[in-house]
Amino acid sequence: MVEIVPVEEDEDVRGKDVVPGERITRKYTAKEVSEHTSAKDCWLIVHGKVYDVTRYLDDHPGGDQILIAAAGEDATDDFEETGHSDDARKLMERYLIGHVEGTSESTSQMLYKTLPVVASVLVLGVVVGTILWRRKRTA
Repeated sequence: MVEIVPVEEDEDVRGKDVVPGERITRKYTAKEVSEHTSAKDCWLIVHGKVYDVTRYLDDHPGGDQILIAAAGEDATDDFEETGHSDDARKLMERYLIGHVEGTSESTSQMLYKTLPVVASVLVLGVVVGTILWRRKRTA
């Protein structure tokens, strides 16, 4: 069983499990993350957070190749399109090692929460516009 340890501010937590909800202050550049792309050293970015999933590769239900293919990059779109469960999201916290410089979780999360609303409003606008245009044309 893997020991879960609390994280101290600015502590290098690579290769450790962290307590969910603990503050992670280590910042990584996208370039730093892009250097971790193998089965022996596999990092991902999801919603501006950096995860070292190396120890999880063998346990991933979709297989290790999915994670390795996304390694070193922002995998937010792939992660969200797959529709991961709440349990999977909680499990991810064990592998959290920091954040990407210049991003914030709230900005990334807000985008994914507001995008469907914006798309719905646009579609509604097109529908209403089409109805009004047809009424005007037939009058």
